[in-house]
Amino acid sequence: MVSIEGWSRRPSSLQSYANKNELNYHLLCATDEVVEDYQSRGVPTFFILDQDRIIRKAIFGYGKGTTDEEIRNTIKELLGK
Repeated sequence: MVSIEGWSRRPSSLQSYANKNELNYHLLCATDEVVEDYQSRGVPTFFILDQDRIIRKAIFGYGKGTTDEEIRNTIKELLGK
């Protein structure tokens, strides 16, 4: 799981956000090109990819509990479970 942060782009702010929300996956600071290419408009943005690295779902922003559930459900659906 990787999250791309395109707003503050300051590693210290990103780490603080991850710690505050108890996130246990990789968060990356985006460049202007990445933000434009992926149309990242939320903080953070989650992309769920399939085995061929095709984006199957994008989730913009984070709601403790609800986003986690949405991610789990999407992965289960992609795995056919």
